[in-house]
Amino acid sequence: MPEKYRPERVLGSPGLVQGERRVIAQLEGPGCIRHFYCTNNSPDNDPKRISRSFILRIYWDGEESPSVEVPVNDFFGIHHDIRYYPINSYYVSVKDRGGMACYFPMPFAHSAKVEIEARSDSSFTYTLDWQKYLTDEFDEDLRFHSSWRRENPAPAWGDDFFVMDALGHGYLLGFSLGLRQRSDDQRWSHAGSENFYIDGEAIGEDRVVPHYLRAAGGENTFDVAFGGVIHRPETHLYAGIPYYEHQDSGTPMARHALSAYKLYVHDPLPFEKSLHFRWGSQANDMCMTSYWYQAEPHRYFVKMPSWEDLDYGRWGNEVELSRGKYDLLTQIGAQGPTSFSAGSDDGTWWLYSGEEILGIGPDVLRPGIVHHSFHGFIDFSHVFNVRSTGSNITWPANASAATILQVQTDTTATLHLSWEQGMKVRLNDDDIQSIGNNTIYKYQAIEVNLRRGNNQLLVNLDNPDKGLTWGAWTFSCRVVLPDGEVVIPRAH
Repeated sequence: MPEKYRPERVLGSPGLVQGERRVIAQLEGPGCIRHFYCTNNSPDNDPKRISRSFILRIYWDGEESPSVEVPVNDFFGIHHDIRYYPINSYYVSVKDRGGMACYFPMPFAHSAKVEIEARSDSSFTYTLDWQKYLTDEFDEDLRFHSSWRRENPAPAWGDDFFVMDALGHGYLLGFSLGLRQRSDDQRWSHAGSENFYIDGEAIGEDRVVPHYLRAAGGENTFDVAFGGVIHRPETHLYAGIPYYEHQDSGTPMARHALSAYKLYVHDPLPFEKSLHFRWGSQANDMCMTSYWYQAEPHRYFVKMPSWEDLDYGRWGNEVELSRGKYDLLTQIGAQGPTSFSAGSDDGTWWLYSGEEILGIGPDVLRPGIVHHSFHGFIDFSHVFNVRSTGSNITWPANASAATILQVQTDTTATLHLSWEQGMKVRLNDDDIQSIGNNTIYKYQAIEVNLRRGNNQLLVNLDNPDKGLTWGAWTFSCRVVLPDGEVVIPRAH
């Protein structure tokens, strides 16, 4: 950032009309928003005007789609039908009686537009502090982004809760989670936690390679132990669970409701090509707010739901929100009409449980479960999730994936593969090739010969134990011809 600046401030307390989208700040750059405080002026006994009664949108440098689009309370980590609970983190602060503030640096080169949409006639008080830089030169290309998604119920024993998908280069700064338990199959924390699929398009240039990060139980992400079930609410600089309550569900068993956050202050997660983020889930009511920086243009991957679909509802009268209703990255056919792809055409694979197909020739290979890859990644746990009372256990396990690579002439190609544990590969009628057993997620490039027409590629991934990645059962594959063309795998 430039060193010299003039401090600027915008104050307001406008009366808002139902459905109105009011611009509360129009800033001319170069500059950087440093502090944003707000509160809604709603009485405590009016929950409809407390929970998700406003939507925050921020636009950088004249863009048409917002880089920030989040219900106001969710942006500050307040995910439930209550006015406030204390949060004292590095970037977000929530005080008594519902005063909310954030300190994310939000740079812009030319302009910034901050907009509030109101659910009903109401008033909204805010303070925005920003720095107006005393220069015409501004080299910082990353912009602050934040998005919000909700599913009720989220997928159980399946392809996990989808959080965000970003294209381009940037880094993830953090996220917050809101969860209300609906399912008794599993502890909320034993469904798993973060799964980061990073730079699936990378092919080793400039040492950038596809990478995958996986976590264990959900509570571990927030530096909490023993499932979080007996955890007392508390807030810390970088991670915490500031709200945790056993609520009466009208059944013999109480259900959990919680909010949690994680901020990567000292170790933000960089990506050069893409970042796809999912969270391990059971059939519970889930929402997540994500915070990241990236170069524009950004991918607009989810629409804001209607006011009715923003509600949590009450036990026995939950407001359900199905996957795909407001999502823009849904593709038909992966595992039904609501299965996620990354949005671009990354191809399809047949998936098989076990390794028995390794010895079957390409002419007699039976079709398996058709599954879309996303940014070149295939995660077997999305299809063959092992039901267990443990913490998102997917070991011991073995699975295979097969696809067709079609080329117009005989040619060489490079298989760019990343995986953990033991991998075997077979191309057409070639012998089965064991290409290594990685203790952590690693990358390797393999040169192959493709023949004109269809070529069958088979990948087998052994997952004998949790290893050092808590049972990661994921691989990425990118097939590149000598001229740089990417061959899209097709299961057909």
